[in-house]
Amino acid sequence: MNLLNSLSEAESRKIASYWDELESEFMGLDIEYFRYVYGTACWLQTLKHQSGNEKYFLGVSGAQGSGKSTFSRMLVLTLDKVFDSASLVLSLDDFYLPRKERQRLSEIVHPLLKTRGVPGTHDIDLMQEVLSDAEAGRVTRIPAFDKSLDDRVGFQESDCNKLDYVIIEGWCWGAKPVGENELGEAINSLETNRDRNGAWRRYVNSRLASYQGLFNTDASIFLAVPDMQSVLEWRWQQESELERGSGRMSKKEIQNFIMHFERISQRMLLQMPEEADLTIKLDQNHHVESACLRDFCL
Repeated sequence: MNLLNSLSEAESRKIASYWDELESEFMGLDIEYFRYVYGTACWLQTLKHQSGNEKYFLGVSGAQGSGKSTFSRMLVLTLDKVFDSASLVLSLDDFYLPRKERQRLSEIVHPLLKTRGVPGTHDIDLMQEVLSDAEAGRVTRIPAFDKSLDDRVGFQESDCNKLDYVIIEGWCWGAKPVGENELGEAINSLETNRDRNGAWRRYVNSRLASYQGLFNTDASIFLAVPDMQSVLEWRWQQESELERGSGRMSKKEIQNFIMHFERISQRMLLQMPEEADLTIKLDQNHHVESACLRDFCL
């Protein structure tokens, strides 16, 4: 079933009036985008009520540039303004290991681990600590990562006492490790030229296994990109919006960068629509093509 078809008549009738209230805060996005955000918020309210959970944990995944952060922020805004629900958004990106630690990994394990992003370059112990604090309603310290500096830039405190939702967004959230037989052949020029013996991709796959406990959320959303070319264009758009500085990448560097994630991203495009509770399919213009609830699409 399409997400919007799951809305009651009363919920559907309210979309226009809520949009009038929230349009100025929706960062130039249109009412069609809001329909899907609002529909997601209504769906979550139903799931939370049915679960009886005081706090409801949601994972949001999708390839680079798919719009996970924007979608999560707009979802939080809608939950707050429409349903008076308090939410915390955590980004897997903020849990990147500091540059010095990734440099050390690159020296003792594989040079490609200097580049942030793949499993094995996050501080999953720290993330588990933050998630535990959120579940227990404690004050927690959330790291902040500056991509233009490629380094952690400190922490900020957050009081998790009265939260209704904890939303965790990350490109590989929900990905699963694979068997050895799937790791032998290189899939792009990065793996061909810089991981000839497969040591890097095997290490990444082994570290992904240790993320599985983190991925155990109450519900999950997958933003499905149309193809890897779209990932390049959208990720380049994101990079172009960063302040100019030594950390800003060229388009060629972005192309090389996303090759680090291609293996897992391609596999997620095949697997996640069958596993995520809600799959939001994007077209090449970055518009929502469909939003399918898994229980109604098997």
